Amino acid sequence: MFTTATGEALAPCFVAPRVRGLAVAPDGDRYALEIDTMTSSGGRLPPAVWLGRIGTPPRPAFVGRQVTLLSGGVALYRARSVERPGRDALWRRDETAAAEEIAAPPGGVAGYRAATRSGVVVYATRTPHSADAVLFDGGQPVGSLRGDGGGRPRLVLLRPGCEPTALPDPPDGVLDGAFDLSADGTRIVATCRLRGGTAYRTVLLVAECDRHDRWRWRTVLDDPEGSFAHPVLSPDGRRIVCMRGDSGRRRSGNNAGTPPDTALWIADLDPPGGARRVAAELECRAGEAAWSPDGERLYVCADRCGNRPVYEITVDGGYRRLTAVGAFEQVAAAGDAVYALRSALDSPPAPVVIRASAVPGRRGPYPLGMPAAAGRPGTLERVSVVTEDGHRVHGWLCRPPSTGRKVPLQVWLHGGPYASWAAWSWRWNPWLAVRRGYAVLLPDPAPSIGYGRAFRRRAWGDWSGAPRTDVLSIVAEVRGRPGIDASRVAVLGSSFGGFLVNLLVTRSDAFQAAVSHAGMWDLAAFASGSVVAAPFIAEFGHPVDPAGAGYAAHSPRTGAAAVRTPILVSHGSRDDKVPYTEALAQYADLCHLGKPVRLLLLSDEGHEIARAANVQLWYECVFAFLAHVLDGVPFEVPGPLRRA
Repeated sequence: MFTTATGEALAPCFVAPRVRGLAVAPDGDRYALEIDTMTSSGGRLPPAVWLGRIGTPPRPAFVGRQVTLLSGGVALYRARSVERPGRDALWRRDETAAAEEIAAPPGGVAGYRAATRSGVVVYATRTPHSADAVLFDGGQPVGSLRGDGGGRPRLVLLRPGCEPTALPDPPDGVLDGAFDLSADGTRIVATCRLRGGTAYRTVLLVAECDRHDRWRWRTVLDDPEGSFAHPVLSPDGRRIVCMRGDSGRRRSGNNAGTPPDTALWIADLDPPGGARRVAAELECRAGEAAWSPDGERLYVCADRCGNRPVYEITVDGGYRRLTAVGAFEQVAAAGDAVYALRSALDSPPAPVVIRASAVPGRRGPYPLGMPAAAGRPGTLERVSVVTEDGHRVHGWLCRPPSTGRKVPLQVWLHGGPYASWAAWSWRWNPWLAVRRGYAVLLPDPAPSIGYGRAFRRRAWGDWSGAPRTDVLSIVAEVRGRPGIDASRVAVLGSSFGGFLVNLLVTRSDAFQAAVSHAGMWDLAAFASGSVVAAPFIAEFGHPVDPAGAGYAAHSPRTGAAAVRTPILVSHGSRDDKVPYTEALAQYADLCHLGKPVRLLLLSDEGHEIARAANVQLWYECVFAFLAHVLDGVPFEVPGPLRRA
């Protein structure tokens, strides 16, 4: 493990087992956890599957991921292929622990769904191209090209005793990767990507087998103003739940426009009926919907004021909250119980069971047998402030144990921008800084989710407005608290948070140090060069059009001459979401102006820093930089890092 200049280990959390996934058997008697383990040198071991009976601790069983537990002790999962090295295959493991590779297509298995009552399986794959090159023309939007393996996505059907059957391509568009299979294996729902001008939208298709054993696609949900995603079929195959999203409407003159809207929808298939939005007040998490075994209720996770509770929703739209504190994900229903992974800012993910039918106070969540995580090295409290426009901005404050001395403050700004601080993060873990004696403020400025549509609307088309003033308002309140050293305050952020860091240091002197990772510097250049630019163009217009003239007003680059705060800029050279040329331009501009700036490039990383060794290295460099700027400690380059 990398160590600091003082020889102190960075943090034991880098080698702690990390629970990534949860699966529950249909009868609710068994569960599986997908767990990542790091080595002491910062490497990552192959993902492991741990199996357990409900109420008992799980034990390591085999290497794999995306597990499905079936009846009779059978498990399906993805793991590296023996037949095709370097590709994922679909494996089957029976109750005797014998494993069999049941599908190993040339393009690998990218995902699958299993029919719990029939033995049918559908998996996704791609037909590999002979050349690693793609030609775009006619305004065709460019998506991320990293890791997709090239080729057209296909769905393949596996039936017991039959040869694999490739489903036909949709008559229009391209399958988009999200799909589901009914419990009896007779109906498939999938998202299909259609081109609309210079952007894509997705519709929902259903495939069924006719009496000639031919599968045919038909469109069930299509909206020219929006896209549908994350479909899940009810156990009887009669209904679909999915997410519908749109790009919002741009500001124009006195019209403030509307920010993007994401909502939960249900569509009836048998008998055919209209689609309807349900629980419109909830800010539901995409991909976090699970049906009850009888298909009459849904269980979803939705952001709510610094938490992410589990809600139960009936098919007619009524809903109730099942949990109080914590951030839940990967919800599943089996028997009469609901299962999920629960985390919080001060506790890593762990499996829990919720008794949805119990009276309040006895629903749980109750642990599934995992050992308790180590205690946090400090305190966690909720903070808030009312801004000049009357909105309340919330956040979390992490503090080390009191020693009678004032402590420096780090302000961490989340990405998204439609996100919030609620769950544990292995990447942005505030307790690493708390262990070093810092207090850490985690604010949720506009347009953070979990606080309602009106709160998000304040930032729509005005990124240099409410997001910036919200941060400054809550920082002003916290830095004035007893025990906080107001003369040593740093601001850090990634992606949209990195953009906010850049904006704050070009438009204020409120901070003594700054760290910006993968942040936008020139919004116009970003919108032209990013593979995820479509939402930003919908919000601000295209940079070359008259409607795009406002980019300069919100770009940190326009205020470069005003920078006085020492800043560390970091970026992954393989980032195609926020191109790393943003960091190069920021570094070059600030160097040219004689400003205090350093640049850390990670040549093998993308938008996120994914490799554990690089995460440790990043923290080493950040803490060394902050100690130098805030405390006058000589800057020492971390051992594995080389100077340019």
